[in-house]
Amino acid sequence: MYLSALKVNGFKSFADPTHLKFNRGVTAVVGPNGCGKSNIADSIRWVLGEQSAKALRGGKMQDVIFEGSDKRKPLNICEVAITLTDCEKELGSDFNEVEIARKVHRDGGSNYFINGKACRLKDIQRLFMDTGIGRTSYSIMAQGQIDQILSSKPEERRAVFEEAAGISKYKAQRKETMNKLSHVETNLDRVTDVIGEIGRQIGSLKRQATKAIRYKKISHKLRYLDIGHSAYQYQTLSSTLDTVDQSSNELQIEVDELATDLENKEGSLIVYKEERQTLIQKVQDSQQSVFDLRSMKEQASNAADMAQIKIASLAERVEQANEDISSFEVQLGEIASRMEEHNTDKQMHLDVLGNSDEIFQERNRDLEEIEERLRVSETQIQQLRVAAQDAERAASRCRESLAAIEVEAGTSRNRLMRLEEELAEQSEGQSEATQALEDFQTRLEATRNLQEQLQVDLEAARDGVSDKRDAFKAAQVRIQEIDRAVAQKSARVKLLQQLQEKLEGYGEGAKALLKGRLKGSLEGKAFDPLTSDLSVKDGYGPAVEALLGSAMEAVAVDDADTAIEIFQQLEDGKIGRACVRLKTSPAANISAGALPDWIKPASEYVSLKEDASHDSLRAVLASSFIVEDMAAFLKWREGQADFRFLQVASKKGETLDARGLVTGGFKGKVKNSSILQREVELKQTQKELEEEQKALEAAREEADKVNQELEAAEEAVEGKRHEISEANRELSSLQTEERNAQKLVQEQKMRAERLEREREQLEEVQAASTEKLETAKSQLSQELERLESSRRQLEEVEEGIGEIREERDEKRENLTQAKFDLQEKKQKLDVITRGVVEMEQRRNELTRLIETKTRDIEGWETQTEELKSEISQAEERSGSVDAELEEAKILVNTTRESLTQIEEKIGVLEREQNELRIRVDELKNSLSGQQVQIAEKRSRLEFIQEEITREYGVDLSNTDWKWNLWKARQPVEDLPVLDEDEEEENVTPAIALPEANEAASEEETTEDVAETEESVEASEEGKEGDAEEEPESEAVEPLSKQRAPTEEEREELEKTNWTAVKREVETLRKRIQSMGTVNTDAIAEYGELRERYGFLKGQYDDLITSKEKLEEAINEINIKSREQFSDTFAKIRENFKHTFSTLFHGGKADLQLIETDDVLESGIEIVAQPPGTKLKGVSLLSGGQKTMTAVGLLFAIYMVKPSPFCLLDELDAPLDESNIGRFTTLLKQFTKQSQFIIITHNKRTIAAAQAIYGVTMEEKGVSKVVSMKFHSEHDDPDMVSLDLEKPAAASA
Repeated sequence: MYLSALKVNGFKSFADPTHLKFNRGVTAVVGPNGCGKSNIADSIRWVLGEQSAKALRGGKMQDVIFEGSDKRKPLNICEVAITLTDCEKELGSDFNEVEIARKVHRDGGSNYFINGKACRLKDIQRLFMDTGIGRTSYSIMAQGQIDQILSSKPEERRAVFEEAAGISKYKAQRKETMNKLSHVETNLDRVTDVIGEIGRQIGSLKRQATKAIRYKKISHKLRYLDIGHSAYQYQTLSSTLDTVDQSSNELQIEVDELATDLENKEGSLIVYKEERQTLIQKVQDSQQSVFDLRSMKEQASNAADMAQIKIASLAERVEQANEDISSFEVQLGEIASRMEEHNTDKQMHLDVLGNSDEIFQERNRDLEEIEERLRVSETQIQQLRVAAQDAERAASRCRESLAAIEVEAGTSRNRLMRLEEELAEQSEGQSEATQALEDFQTRLEATRNLQEQLQVDLEAARDGVSDKRDAFKAAQVRIQEIDRAVAQKSARVKLLQQLQEKLEGYGEGAKALLKGRLKGSLEGKAFDPLTSDLSVKDGYGPAVEALLGSAMEAVAVDDADTAIEIFQQLEDGKIGRACVRLKTSPAANISAGALPDWIKPASEYVSLKEDASHDSLRAVLASSFIVEDMAAFLKWREGQADFRFLQVASKKGETLDARGLVTGGFKGKVKNSSILQREVELKQTQKELEEEQKALEAAREEADKVNQELEAAEEAVEGKRHEISEANRELSSLQTEERNAQKLVQEQKMRAERLEREREQLEEVQAASTEKLETAKSQLSQELERLESSRRQLEEVEEGIGEIREERDEKRENLTQAKFDLQEKKQKLDVITRGVVEMEQRRNELTRLIETKTRDIEGWETQTEELKSEISQAEERSGSVDAELEEAKILVNTTRESLTQIEEKIGVLEREQNELRIRVDELKNSLSGQQVQIAEKRSRLEFIQEEITREYGVDLSNTDWKWNLWKARQPVEDLPVLDEDEEEENVTPAIALPEANEAASEEETTEDVAETEESVEASEEGKEGDAEEEPESEAVEPLSKQRAPTEEEREELEKTNWTAVKREVETLRKRIQSMGTVNTDAIAEYGELRERYGFLKGQYDDLITSKEKLEEAINEINIKSREQFSDTFAKIRENFKHTFSTLFHGGKADLQLIETDDVLESGIEIVAQPPGTKLKGVSLLSGGQKTMTAVGLLFAIYMVKPSPFCLLDELDAPLDESNIGRFTTLLKQFTKQSQFIIITHNKRTIAAAQAIYGVTMEEKGVSKVVSMKFHSEHDDPDMVSLDLEKPAAASA
């Protein structure tokens, strides 16, 4: 088998589909660094199932997909496929070629294919198992991996040797089998727990099921008795209700007739009452008419009197109004005379006021002229003052500007001086900051080195913790296993001790004798079994048991009288039989003479005490012998007729007695119920228990020790972590300080530049300030001259304006005096005018009042005439009302006589009506009583029906009470019967449970007994109750077992004692209530639980069988693996010695197994000493020596089991020219067994190849392949010859 093709598409730098074909022999892959040669090796490892992205020089598995280049986009999928040819034999395939392919998508999806069909990674691993091909096998040596064979741990080197030995498949099978065994043990523990739990539940559920069955029986009887009794009551009440209902109907008819008569009389009475009401109304109307006429007469008299009073009042008002009019006319005359006087005064004041106004106007014009002149002068002064103020402000501004320029110039000079000082200080600070930065960088580098060293120490400490933790877990597992064994043995010892205490295996007679249950002279005496404290050698228990026979249960007694007494009491009490041995019986010893070594007395196989306690047993075993083989003894005895004995037993338990009776053959499965075997097993188990307990204690001490070491290792790890944390904090602090120092240096530089720029700016500002100062001085002198001119003009104008102001004041005083005189005259004129207006208003008001009084007098006179007319009309009405009043009184008396007659007729009808009502009430009371009875009976019927419907869902109207009474005495249909015998056999699980389960079982047994006793007592009470009720319940005893009662049975049921039935129903209800909560589902649950227990028991047996088979399979795998590994290791060892001496032209090399309990777990140590050296380890070899040693080991493995193909990635890089020749020579010699693909840069290695693939990158980031073949062999001057047959001959 060889690798014939490799297809790559989208894998790493192979963006385009690439197809490489390989032939047998050596193929070289060449190319410059970074062109993608190693990607070919990675692709082969990847397609064979490599799962580590780190091993493929990536961070995650999607990194193997082409990531794109400057000119190409990234791909979303990559695919690699290899084709193996001529693989029928190695792979066990029906195909000549097998293609293995793998695809991965950028979204994380990954698929494997074998010949185009999807498969699992496990399928590919199984396909190449033990062929030498695999992602981690010796067929692929990646770049730098060849040295790992030497530098790895001894335990890790096993993988290569196991692959060469062909036991990888066995290891995988062993691992799967161990996993299956672990699952089986887990399931076995789970099933054991479940069976134990079900064993505890099934007893309780059985009691519940029994209670449920009893409940169903009582409920059945109660149901049909209750329904029958209620149906009988229902029918009886229904018939009674019909009778009462008929009587009620007759009473109702009579009541209806009387009610009709009463209604007729009521109609007549209503007519008379209506007529009476009409007469009463007529009387009332007549009386009202009389009252109204009287009222009309009184009203007419009152109206006349009221009119007279009103006339007198109106006359008084007219007189008062005339007096008021006279007074108003007098006042009008006075007002007219006063108005004439005021008009004269007003005209005189108007003339005076005109002259004063002319004088005021003239003086006002003079004042205005003077004020106009004054206004012009003040305006001129104001303008001059503003001009002076402007000049003064401009001068002030010039002075301020001049002062500011002088201050600015001084400030610039001072700032320049300070800047010079700051620049000097800045230079010194910059030097200090640079020095501090260099110090921080040195400390930072030292801290980083310390951190890396601490990280290495931490990894080593973690490895130690991991090893200690694994050791602690293993110790814990061992403690659990020993603890489980101790628990099982403790439970077994306890069980055997309980069996001994119960004297299990002894007959009833022997138990009674040993437990002291016999009376009379035997009471208080103690007896011991014949075999008490007997010890037997291992393996001879069956022989001694066969010799003793019935004596196993024998009890030693002192004399024959005691034995007779014992047998007498056992027979009288019918207790049982017993076997006793009299101490007075002599021990008959038969001389055996010289015997072969395989025939020995039985006493030599048992340990007997020297005191008298074992005399009886010694006598029983006298003249008895034990042989190894009964067949050999029988042949030997044919020639020894004088040999005398009582019994001979073989180790298997075969016997021969003095009578010549031989017992033997297949004994079958022996139950562990033998007294002697139990005694032997008890002692053996106790001994093993002590050993297990000691082992448990030792394991716990070992676990504590490992735990202490683990804690110490964890503390060391924690210490390292703390140191790393401190180093990290120190590193972080130094990094911060370094950044601060760098920042400070940068700030110092920036500050120096800023200060220099500021100095230049200040120099420019100082020059500009000097120019501004000269300009400001010139402007100040100009403004001062303008200010002086404005002040002179202002003084001249202010002197002329003073005279104008004096003249204005004089004119203003004259105008004020004229204005005062004019105002006084105007006030007097206003007073006269207001007086005239007021008098005119008073005159108008008096005129209006006179007119009003005159109109009132005219109205009052009209009212007086109307009142006089009303008086005359009232006197006329009073006369006509007297005649009408007399007629109304006569009508009232006539109507009252008619009303009296109607009242007498109504009295007669009411008396007759009362008599009828009394009779109707009596009949209604009777009817009501009967209706109450009907309602009560109907209510009772409804209550009975509701109760039965609620409890049983039965309609009593269609129920046959006789059938229900008969059904109550019939057995319950479809009621399951619990199989108690089978239950007792299956309740106890047939597996050993821990002590806690045994204790729980004992508690449940006690509860079962208590509940059974309560059930028996309840049953007895029930029977007594039934016995007491028997005389009254004869009528409801079962009459037939048929499905329907006969006519005779129905007639008998007519005699039912319902009192007894009712009492029985109440008794059944109480019994059901006393039962408490009943789980009716327990019957079905109990059956299901029994079925589940049986199923689980079968599962338990299957798991035990599976466990045994798996353990056998593991043992077979281990044996076969050890054989193959040992053979292969021996061959590789010899081959390695030969290849090493060939490659190094001498030297010593060896492979050694590190001694362990199991060869399959031992490490492999490599010893290599090149010529002229005595190195103690391979770690001291140089790089080239390590490579040559690894090459020698690789070819030594190939001599035992060559791989179909071998991929070597730059394996020859560390080799010099001489070693390259030796390497290529070996390579050519092995081309007959394997195919080699070498990635190399060495010309001599390339020359040794039959074909070359060149890998280039014409496009950056994209690998491309070109190929070339050689057709001739090339000789190498450094070639060496390796005899491949010599190691095989040496190993043979």
